[in-house]
Amino acid sequence: YTTERLRIDSAGLSTFAGNVQLGGGDVDTANAYSALVIEKDDHSRLEFLNPVDKVGTIWFSDTTEGMGRIEYSHSNNQFDIRTNATYALTIDSSQDVGIGISTPDSRLHVWDATAGSVAAVANTVLTVENNTHAYLSILTPNDTVGGIVFGDVGSNVAGRLLYTHDPASPQGFQFYVEGTERMRIDNAGSVYIGDTVNTKMTQGLTINQGAADNEILALKSSDVAH
Repeated sequence: YTTERLRIDSAGLSTFAGNVQLGGGDVDTANAYSALVIEKDDHSRLEFLNPVDKVGTIWFSDTTEGMGRIEYSHSNNQFDIRTNATYALTIDSSQDVGIGISTPDSRLHVWDATAGSVAAVANTVLTVENNTHAYLSILTPNDTVGGIVFGDVGSNVAGRLLYTHDPASPQGFQFYVEGTERMRIDNAGSVYIGDTVNTKMTQGLTINQGAADNEILALKSSDVAH
C-alpha cells in the first residue's frame, strides 16, 4: 500500500485516514458512514474519564463548532444536550428534567422564556413557564373527551375535570368529585349542580339537592347571625 493511513505527530496526536475499528468479535458489519466502530462479542462501552470538576463532551460540528453537544458535568452531576448551540434538555443530579432550561424547578420543567422572579411551589411535578401567556393543550378528535384526572390509592378517578367535544352529547365541562359528577357547564352557558339537564330552562342555573330537605342556596355574611 502506498497511501498514508495513520499519522502520530510530536504532540502525540493521531490522525487516521479512513474508518477506525476497535476490538473484535465479528458481531456485525459497520455502516459505510461509520468513522469509528467499537466492536466486541460482549457488552461494550465508550468511556470518558475526567477530573471531578471537569466536563465530558461529545460535539457535533459543521462550519460552526459545537452546534450540537452532549455534555456531562462532573461538578454538579448533570447531563446537558444542546441543539443549535443552545440548551435543549437537561437532566440534573436529582433526575429533574428541564426542556429549554438548565435549572429545572420540578421533575419536568418546560421553559419557553422566563416568567420573572418566581419559582414553582413545593411538590410541583410539572412546570410550564413563559414570559407571556402559557397554555397546556389537550388535543382530541371532535367526538371524544379531554380531561384531567385526580386519583389516589382508593380510586384512580376520584376527581375529574372533563371537556366533552362530541356534538351528539351536551358539549361542555363536567366536574367530578369522588367519582360522581357534581357540576356541569354546557355549551349554552347553563350551569347544573347536582343535575345534568333541565328541559324547562334555556340558559341559567339549576341546583338539585336530591332527597335533602335543608337549605339549597345560602348567602352569608360574617356580621350576620344565621
